[in-house]
Amino acid sequence: MGIFVAEQKLVGGRLLRDNRVLFISDVRDEMGGNFECVYEALCRENEAAAKGGASARGSQGRKWGIDMFLKDKQLHRETVKDARTVARKLRSAKYIFLEDVYNYLQFYTPLPGQEIIQLWHAEGAYKKFGFSRKEEDIKISPGHRKYTKAIVSAEPIRGCYAEGYGISVDKVIATGIPRSGPVRPPARASSAAFAAASAPSSSNVRYAPIRGFSALTRSITA
Repeated sequence: MGIFVAEQKLVGGRLLRDNRVLFISDVRDEMGGNFECVYEALCRENEAAAKGGASARGSQGRKWGIDMFLKDKQLHRETVKDARTVARKLRSAKYIFLEDVYNYLQFYTPLPGQEIIQLWHAEGAYKKFGFSRKEEDIKISPGHRKYTKAIVSAEPIRGCYAEGYGISVDKVIATGIPRSGPVRPPARASSAAFAAASAPSSSNVRYAPIRGFSALTRSITA
């Protein structure tokens, strides 16, 4: 990690761009899940901006510069080049999206104004994770404390995720989960699932995707 730390210090803030977005992961090597939903939304904004459409005003008339570094550490060895590349990509993005714990983040010093947003791959709050396990004899990644925002499926579990990430509740926003349904305004997120399940003519389907993105889980769900 020494090379990574040295590279981020060397780069400083000179590469930072206000419209640069980074999707970064060391547990997947292809776009998918919550990442893909957000990525597609940004691409639509780019298309609208190029056409001068109404959606362009939502991003201050700018096109998003979209970057990514997706490399499954279970399948590929990390290299010196990776360390330097990750440092430079993190230093260049105003908005950094994660979908799981990211190892390099615990050694990263965020630049002023950077947004590190956790889209977390799982739903609900059925197990302990992150800082919710601090009483157990395990190492907890300090990278969890680098998040500036996170999303969850519903209002009642904001506190659970705030505990798990070691951040304040106000940084956890109930939007719904992109990969399993439409993202809703925070005010509706807490009641949307109940309303859908309570509809007289509704047919309820339990959607419980397997955790993780490794080669093993991909083969199980294929």
